[in-house]
Amino acid sequence: MQIKINRKDIEWYKEIASIFGKVIHIIANMIAENNEIKVGQIIFEFESIIKQAIHEYSFPFMKQKNSIGESFTRSLCVSINNCVAHGKPNFKTKIIKGDIVKIDGGISAIAPSKRIMYFDSAITVACGSSKTKEKLDPIVIAPAFSIKEMLKLEGTINTKQLSKIIENTAEIFGFDIVTELCGHGIGYQLHNDPFITNMTTPEAAVDLIPGTFICPEPMYVKNGKGSQAPCYIDSDGWSVITNNISSHWETILYYDGNNLIDVVGIISI
Repeated sequence: MQIKINRKDIEWYKEIASIFGKVIHIIANMIAENNEIKVGQIIFEFESIIKQAIHEYSFPFMKQKNSIGESFTRSLCVSINNCVAHGKPNFKTKIIKGDIVKIDGGISAIAPSKRIMYFDSAITVACGSSKTKEKLDPIVIAPAFSIKEMLKLEGTINTKQLSKIIENTAEIFGFDIVTELCGHGIGYQLHNDPFITNMTTPEAAVDLIPGTFICPEPMYVKNGKGSQAPCYIDSDGWSVITNNISSHWETILYYDGNNLIDVVGIISI
């Protein structure tokens, strides 16, 4: 069931989401501006900036457990090259020029209603790409392109429309689609209805309810045909591995009853 958000909480949530988005961009820029950087550096920077910018924060990713009950031990997922999502990083791992890096951050904070609210966004960036055409590598920007297409929708919007945009974008760029994971509603829960698949399915479309927040999560794999991408869970129990270079973007969209609004600003590239 979609969960409507308290009106006062909505305005507060938009403000915190914007701050959160700026932090994600700072981390992405660190990766783009360096030809080599350690995973530990970007996690340390992410946590330090959040601590300074947002009061009464928490890192909900560190409370997540996998299928065998193991806890995630990092505040930020860092997924490199063939790892598309949920990368469980080693602080000492070096990211080097040309690596395609997916950073996925999650935080929670206490809203005016005194309820905990959650924020979740991801971005893909090429290491060492700040001054080169690699910044606009199709595999890096394709998911952002699909989210921009979602922002053009008007009126009653449903989940099937969003899934179709993700699917069409894959066909345009010639990439396969990761379908094992999907987008979701967010707010008072980290993940809730409606769930947004990355490829259209036979299930009935779900209309978005005005006053709700969603997180679409387009994920693509290089050199495909717009079809389903094979993937598997790595031995660490978390990292989702694909058969080629992959990308993953995620932002928080607010549905006001007529339009979707990117409250995080994650696609401002």
